[in-house]
Amino acid sequence: MKRAKNSSGFTLTELMIVVALMAVFSAIAIPSFSSLVSNNRTQGAAGEIYGLLQFARSTAAANRSTLMVCFDAGKISVKTLCTKADSEALRIVNTAVDMGSVSINSSQNVVTFYPNGTTKAPATTIVLCGSNGAANGFTLTVDVSGSVRMWNRGKTRDNAATMSSC
Repeated sequence: MKRAKNSSGFTLTELMIVVALMAVFSAIAIPSFSSLVSNNRTQGAAGEIYGLLQFARSTAAANRSTLMVCFDAGKISVKTLCTKADSEALRIVNTAVDMGSVSINSSQNVVTFYPNGTTKAPATTIVLCGSNGAANGFTLTVDVSGSVRMWNRGKTRDNAATMSSC
């Protein structure tokens, strides 16, 4: 049978080759994308906690009052006293909902910021890890001077040593 000279479209063979190539590219891209999503979720959680600590410090200094960052099960809140109800909190981050599979471990349950911006001794270390382990985790530190630092991905307090565990 003769084909028309001006026919357009794809043959079944061409279509199957394109579908096979798309399947191969998808098989390569999906694991990388899920790793990217996990890393971004961990970085976002670290940024959220960093911002919460900075908020507590600056608000304590601006209002000339003592504020506490309270690490409770499933939430982190900024309050004047950790025993007060959540309705009196200045800011609350629901870690169970907002941070998904990111684990948060703090060396202190409460970080107290005084009116001059300093904190109560000892210094606090907060470690955040996602599903990709310590190499993609973040370490935040709050020094007695009140300085809040977020270290590079996978690095510890001195920024030279690699995080060994979460």
